[in-house]
Amino acid sequence: MTKYLLFLLTILFSCESTDLSLEQAYNHATTKLDPELNDVLLKHDELLASQGNGPAIFLKSKIDTIESNNDYAGYSDASQLGQAIWIAATAYDGAELKISIGQIFGNQFIEHKVHNRKISTEFSEDYKDDDLVKLKKDDQPTNKLLIPLVVAEVKLSKTAHFKAGELIYGKAKVVTQPYYLKEPGYEFDCIKREYEYYFKCKIRMDQR
Repeated sequence: MTKYLLFLLTILFSCESTDLSLEQAYNHATTKLDPELNDVLLKHDELLASQGNGPAIFLKSKIDTIESNNDYAGYSDASQLGQAIWIAATAYDGAELKISIGQIFGNQFIEHKVHNRKISTEFSEDYKDDDLVKLKKDDQPTNKLLIPLVVAEVKLSKTAHFKAGELIYGKAKVVTQPYYLKEPGYEFDCIKREYEYYFKCKIRMDQR
């Protein structure tokens, strides 16, 4: 009996340590943010309190240009800061948890799905009416594209037994395979994206 209790306590302690380590990692990430993003983080924390949608802190938000014929002299891009804050939101239907991470008025979207304790990740770009993305050079451009990932490393504070209203923490590294993106007024570039981020949000039941 004593060995059994020790075994249970070890499991409980391990789970609690994992939760605590991800929460601590998230809190530490907030200290690494550029001061320009502090007000944005505050607004996202307000969303967490009122709606359950929380901040996703991107300490690395990087675009590597692999091939380009464009001259970007004089072109300014706010993403060059290398950091960003997106929104993390959940939907749980009792079997699968979806964690959707995206920008307000943005075009890039990351979705983590948790089913039977297994995590899968998808990355997509969506430009509504403008055909600005394609997977291969000779493809027809489209406005919405699911881009394969070469790296998808995700850790969550829990992967089962979700309860409505509870906080979930996570950290991830995502790297896309090369694909083609067109900035308005320019030709297509061959690029790949790399993200490293931490997030927290509340579990929300899927109302559909």
